Amino acid sequence: MNDQFSSALDASESSAASSTQVKSLLKDYVLNENKTKPLSDQKLADVIKKVHGISVSRRTIAKNREDLNIPSSSRRKEIGS
Repeated sequence: MNDQFSSALDASESSAASSTQVKSLLKDYVLNENKTKPLSDQKLADVIKKVHGISVSRRTIAKNREDLNIPSSSRRKEIGS
């Protein structure tokens, strides 16, 4: 029984670590994206899974983006001259 509690605790801790890591990655990708073609939440989720092996839903990306006060891709878009 004690092992089950430890496993749940470990899973919770890794989940918190993953959330922090995802927020950090999200911030980095948005700062370095092409401002005329910003990455959508789905594209950010796809890139994080492909490059870092972290499976995260589009909705989680949206929630984390909102937590970080990062606007949606349509609001981040800059018109090129």
